[in-house]
Amino acid sequence: HDAVESLASEVGGRTDVTVTTNLDFGEQSVSCKIGENVYRILQEGLMNVIKHGETQQASVTITIEDDQLRMILEDQGVGFDPRERDGSRLGILGMQERTELLGGSFTVSSRLGAGTRIDVHIPLQNDKQ
Repeated sequence: HDAVESLASEVGGRTDVTVTTNLDFGEQSVSCKIGENVYRILQEGLMNVIKHGETQQASVTITIEDDQLRMILEDQGVGFDPRERDGSRLGILGMQERTELLGGSFTVSSRLGAGTRIDVHIPLQNDKQ
């Protein structure tokens, strides 16, 4: 919780992108392995917003329900065509790999002129931790 809030504040302090957060971890605990990887996924996602989004707003929601962590990172920036896979999409591939190594699912949806949404689901209890 504190690390995500700090990252959002840091991004807002050194760029013109304001990051709003909605964090609800409930009573569940998150392992260090999952916590560190979710932080890195969010960090990469926010860097993509800063570099490519051409927006001043982003939001991150992290919730835990039914033994699953869900993170949504959204912006209303310029978006892109997700079917175009080139060298500039390596950050997305890295986020996807981190998610899948934890037994989770990763979805990116974007449209030109309509922003981007990254949706990550990671089970808190699995045999890959």
